[in-house]
Amino acid sequence: MANNNQTRLHVSQTGEKDMTTQRPPQQSWWAERLTTIRRYDEMESRLTASVSERMLDLASIRPGMRVLDVASGMGEPSLRAAHRVGPSGFVLGTDLSDGMLEVAREKARAQALSNIEFRTASPTPNSCARC
Repeated sequence: MANNNQTRLHVSQTGEKDMTTQRPPQQSWWAERLTTIRRYDEMESRLTASVSERMLDLASIRPGMRVLDVASGMGEPSLRAAHRVGPSGFVLGTDLSDGMLEVAREKARAQALSNIEFRTASPTPNSCARC
């Protein structure tokens, strides 16, 4: 596995520091709680399924599209989007938690999805937690 401080996804070409080169403090927080979060994942997926489907409907996600899911966690709604865009489309899910993304990758493999990828990235400039 790659070093967690290594750049994993080039996000900005503006000359600013790449957002993915620093570990934000919340990354450790999520890592410490991953076991508990994993336990509730199936229940959460069932509870949020209708919300995820509605969000994908409102975004008009359809076959052939390319989708970016920021803060995708354990893959909801990225995985649903991958089913919708089909083999001609692609979904990139990003999150700052390596552990949660590994769960998302496991789910993608279990669902035989080859049109989805998960990468570690911070959604905030320069990994700033209080911007």
